[in-house]
Amino acid sequence: MNQHSNIKSAIAYDDLREWLSMAERLGEVRNVSGATWQEDIGLAAEAVLRAETGPCVVFDDIAGSPKGFRVLLNMFAGTRRNMTLGFPDHLTKWELSDAYREAYLAEPKIIPHEIVEDGPVLENVITGDEIDVTKFPAPIWHEKDGGRYIGTGDLVIMRDPETYEKFENLILTHTCRSVAELQYGFECVEETKNDPLIGELAQEHLLHFASTTREASANQGRITQLMQDRSFFKALNLEFLDPAHDRIMLCGSMAMIKDVKSIIEPLGFIEGSNHQPGSFVIERAFVG
Repeated sequence: MNQHSNIKSAIAYDDLREWLSMAERLGEVRNVSGATWQEDIGLAAEAVLRAETGPCVVFDDIAGSPKGFRVLLNMFAGTRRNMTLGFPDHLTKWELSDAYREAYLAEPKIIPHEIVEDGPVLENVITGDEIDVTKFPAPIWHEKDGGRYIGTGDLVIMRDPETYEKFENLILTHTCRSVAELQYGFECVEETKNDPLIGELAQEHLLHFASTTREASANQGRITQLMQDRSFFKALNLEFLDPAHDRIMLCGSMAMIKDVKSIIEPLGFIEGSNHQPGSFVIERAFVG
């Protein structure tokens, strides 16, 4: 038991509107009107997300999107990170991590589900031909992105020191249609290896495997194909997968995830969750 075990979590908001009001009282919200999803929001993200104490930004009146469709950027930074999880403002990032682990993960409290006939999630329902996801002001985040992306809550494990303490190597696989679309992955790895906190660890233990499915490249083919013919493992000088010590996070299309599962589950890999840890997990935010 550590020194933070007596710190209790007390979340003081019920929805995003209340969360925004609390963040505004902390002085950590900036409102921007008239930005474009084509360039402005992505450029702002590059500037704001690099700062540990950068503000969260609310983009409103975005060209091409209906009135009231907004984008909230950089929720989880500054003092509001503590507020979001319900902990005192004075805790450092590392103290907050310890307190969160004690409060939420040490003895998980499962909330039983309840079937209801109505609720806030059903206030706006669109069906059939009226469905148009381009109404959402999802931006182009990076210059060479293949398109617009809608992100929810995303955690980056490549920059977590604890990841490198737990595992001998961290391997990032990134497969796109063309070579140009791989650029973001290369930039992420380069930035991680130059990170002042974990750069030295990443230089030695972060491995990167990039492949393409359409354009010719050094590693061409679907990641499932490259796993099955052992090209993936040979390129990184690795043995085949072993559930006794390997852990996998899958992020991608349903088809890709299904195919990878068909490879790893016969090997003994078991899908896990927060309540029942396993040897692989699926990143649900981008499954589609």
